[in-house]
Amino acid sequence: MFHPWRDLAVLKSGQNTCTEAFNFLKDQIKDGLDYGEMQTEFLNNIEKAFEKNEEKVAEIERDRQGDDHKDNGLENPLDFLPVETVNAMKDFRNVKDLVSENELEQMIEGLNVDQKRIFDKICKTLLDESKKL
Repeated sequence: MFHPWRDLAVLKSGQNTCTEAFNFLKDQIKDGLDYGEMQTEFLNNIEKAFEKNEEKVAEIERDRQGDDHKDNGLENPLDFLPVETVNAMKDFRNVKDLVSENELEQMIEGLNVDQKRIFDKICKTLLDESKKL
């Protein structure tokens, strides 16, 4: 049994003999073994989870590669264009016909901080042809 000590009194754990100390501490050995087995089981479960995770990622990658060969047109997992999005894009494209330049500047100035941040991000992305919105 491993029991750290620097002098004989500590080794005996307050008992008269080393045998009495061993008998006194032997239950801790079983507790330590149970703890070690529990830790090993946790480690094995974590390793199995990582393996399953890697398998799932590989499966998803295989599915993506298989889908790359199909040409489904637009990338739209919903298989329809949401009406609000279509209307918003029409409004965005037609804004120069509907609103004067001064009115547009006033509308932009009237945006709150979050709206302005999103507006700036969209404008920057639209101007940068290498990025998708």
